[in-house]
Amino acid sequence: MPPREVPLAPADPVPEGRIVLLLHLDDLTSESLPLDASQVARVGGLIASVEAAAEPVRAADAAAMADAVARAGAHFGCPAGPVQDGWAGGLPVVTPWGPVGPSAEALPAGCHRIRRDWDERAWPLSNRGCSRLRSAIPKMRAP
Repeated sequence: MPPREVPLAPADPVPEGRIVLLLHLDDLTSESLPLDASQVARVGGLIASVEAAAEPVRAADAAAMADAVARAGAHFGCPAGPVQDGWAGGLPVVTPWGPVGPSAEALPAGCHRIRRDWDERAWPLSNRGCSRLRSAIPKMRAP
């Protein structure tokens, strides 16, 4: 029996002022995040691979994260690198929506999980395979 559908949990509000941006493998495109009221002070990358992932997969994850962190640092004009102890420096941690899986489980408590407008429209359609979402994409792309 398939799991019961549950409503999508609400996204967190985006904090105003200085923040740190935490990227994870489920969303590496920071440039389109709704951060207009925020100033990104630092970007960090968190890699949480599946335990059984093969070394080539882990290497691809690391390369993708390095690219995303470098792009985000250049886009926001701030330092960027791997997450280390004390990395946030007391600032609010903001991360793109990551609902389930290793990335979601590895996110620190208290981080603000945010979504773009198109995430809001797409996620409710993403619970029954790709055909339901694929058929809705033209409507979601319309202005």
